[in-house]
Amino acid sequence: MSRHYFFLCFVFLMASAGFSQFKSKAVKLYDAGNTAFAKNDYRAADSLFSLSLDLEPHPDAYYNRAVCRRKLGDSKGYCIDMGGAANMGDPEAYKIFWKQCAKRDTVYKNSSGDIASKISFDAKEYITSYKYNTNFEYEKYGKEDTLLLSKVREDNVVFYRPCNEVSVAMYKGSIDSLIRYIKEKTDFMEQVKIKHWLTVAVLEIKTNEKGKIIELKAEDGQKDESVEVLKSELLAMPEWDPARHVEKPVKFQNKLYMACFDTTLSIKLYNPNEEKFVRVETMPEFPGGSIEMMKFVRENLNYPLSAKEAGIAGKCFLKFVVNSDGRLSDIQILKGVPGCPECDKEAKRVILSMPKWKPGTQKGKPVPVFFNLPINFQLR
Repeated sequence: MSRHYFFLCFVFLMASAGFSQFKSKAVKLYDAGNTAFAKNDYRAADSLFSLSLDLEPHPDAYYNRAVCRRKLGDSKGYCIDMGGAANMGDPEAYKIFWKQCAKRDTVYKNSSGDIASKISFDAKEYITSYKYNTNFEYEKYGKEDTLLLSKVREDNVVFYRPCNEVSVAMYKGSIDSLIRYIKEKTDFMEQVKIKHWLTVAVLEIKTNEKGKIIELKAEDGQKDESVEVLKSELLAMPEWDPARHVEKPVKFQNKLYMACFDTTLSIKLYNPNEEKFVRVETMPEFPGGSIEMMKFVRENLNYPLSAKEAGIAGKCFLKFVVNSDGRLSDIQILKGVPGCPECDKEAKRVILSMPKWKPGTQKGKPVPVFFNLPINFQLR
């Protein structure tokens, strides 16, 4: 036990260096948590890390709070926070979480539902269970790795997830209807224009058997004002068409990808069986080609004043999806400009303001394609 504890402390201290490059209130609280931890005041450290996470979710803060909770004897909190760090991309937290907190069993079955071999099977089932609660996740895949059935039990309540055997919950049957409702029946987009909001977020959305939205939360803990306003508007919506499994209405859990800027509102629901390509026969292209794209970025990029005054420069590496209709979605920061979250936000804004691209094609058919793009912030 002591040997493992020293290992955790080593990673704990090493993690501080990467997080501390960003100068913000969240980092000051994080640093104060480290100081309290060094003094063995684990309750104070826990509280300080919690305050930091409320302002700015970060894998290092989750990891270090997990260590605090282990010292305080809170095994459930330890596992939940280690899972939080793992979900935000911490590879060491991922290893620890799956070794100490959760397990995944795989079962192969034939068409009759009997146990089959790894070589001859019609479906494979994955059952994930946790050592700190009664929750579980279940997924069934066909031979072509198509997700046939997916569900999760949380606090003894079962929610179905997007898959082939479940029809998704949807407002009046389409995303266009949802976007139209938000634009016409709420004042959200008016606030976007007045307050110059730029938001890219992933919301976890839950509906009941009647299609009523019962819970919404940002997947990464994001608490932007615009996200909170959109959540309140969605929670007040009329009932959606409920999700159905074997023609029976069921509770449903999905991910909603949202991007808004100026008059633009983009919404997309998660589809696990929509194949996204990394390389295709014909790659997607900005209208007019790469030279026009560089010109567009150069003419539309606004260098944040705070970064100029601090002499900050660097590249923001982004990843997004060019959909089959040329729209851009699922915008992610792969690596931001060190010490400049404002630069990362501006890079996202430029991507959001781009016109539709010429989509990529595979076997002559337009398909969604991942695209990586660096945006350079260079002082002149």
